[in-house]
Amino acid sequence: MSKPMCTGTRIAACVLVVGFFLIGCAATPGRERAWGYVVSTAYSPDGATIAAVTSESEVALFDTVPLRFRQSLTGEADKVPITRGVADQIGAAFRILPLRFSCDGTLLASSSASGQVTVWVASTGEARWRLPVGGMVSDLAWSPDGRTLLTTGPSATLWSMDNGARLADLLLPPAATATSAGLSPDGRQMVVGLSTGEIAVFDLASRATLQTLRAHTAPVSGLAFRPDGVVLASTAGGYDLRLWKSNPDKTFEASDAAASAASAQAEVDRAQGAGLLLWLFGTVRGFQIAGAPTLGAPPIVAGAQSQLARAARATPFHCGSRVAFSADGRTLASSANLLACADCIGTLAPGFLLFVTDLQAGTSTTVRDLGCDVALSPDGRTFTTAGPGAPQLRSSATGRQLPSAP
Repeated sequence: MSKPMCTGTRIAACVLVVGFFLIGCAATPGRERAWGYVVSTAYSPDGATIAAVTSESEVALFDTVPLRFRQSLTGEADKVPITRGVADQIGAAFRILPLRFSCDGTLLASSSASGQVTVWVASTGEARWRLPVGGMVSDLAWSPDGRTLLTTGPSATLWSMDNGARLADLLLPPAATATSAGLSPDGRQMVVGLSTGEIAVFDLASRATLQTLRAHTAPVSGLAFRPDGVVLASTAGGYDLRLWKSNPDKTFEASDAAASAASAQAEVDRAQGAGLLLWLFGTVRGFQIAGAPTLGAPPIVAGAQSQLARAARATPFHCGSRVAFSADGRTLASSANLLACADCIGTLAPGFLLFVTDLQAGTSTTVRDLGCDVALSPDGRTFTTAGPGAPQLRSSATGRQLPSAP
């Protein structure tokens, strides 16, 4: 295996080169002037709209097919400029500023680098509530009825959407901070990922702790319920995808589905032989590198010495791995941040990978990308990732970038 190139100070150099390359290629379909660098995206429940937020906390709506800029929600006063230097500019492009539509699509919650969450009326762009969270927001989750919003980072806080009031801060284990969030589709359970690698399970009505799962070794960066509520997916560190089965008593146990899942290690190994310039070209133009393997079931960490297993034990310096289900429950998407682990990437390996798995067909699409965020369309046929100027809209079946409007 090639000796890692991006170690220590070389990681910063690699990130800078990639960042400058992509920023120079920025374009925004349907808008004369290029928008900023998109760091996070979300689909509306009907799939017709994609919401996106830039590294400077600007929020906008896009039409999905074809991808086209529709409306900016934020004004100049909402922007959070990054002015401390080139390294900070590039680093901000790799963080996640989560945003989520409510289950009925009427409201959109977006986070800001200033530590504020804004709740927008999706149809009008009106800012209904501005919630002073008081720290960098790591995740957001809606109750099924849209009346409650859960935010994490560093605390786990419930907010009322009736009046914008702070309802409660959930009681977390000692020395733990909240790093990710999820609400079950039936509205009975809340799950909070912790900096300790544990997952705290709460009853939504009483806010009492039901269970604390010893799930991961690194901070839990992503949580997602399958729409039927039977399965919870979690991931941590650079990449550590796990599946959990819901019990009748509202607790969870490890799912047998994880045992039969294939490893994504072969894709990482193959990436050692792919040229960096070819990878960059393929990322910007939406092409797959020839010869990339098609994987089987959801990619779970392989042996203890594999690169992905080492990434699972590392804490990313910008963004952690994420996970998402499609609304029909058939498709599962997960991301890997190999920059989290200095010895996890070889000379020519990518820093970020995305895996999109058809759970019924048992096939996966692997895409090299530049960011941790991933969002799936309700039907699972397309997904979006971060990128310069606009969300990067791709086919779940092939990973290829889809046409956008002029």
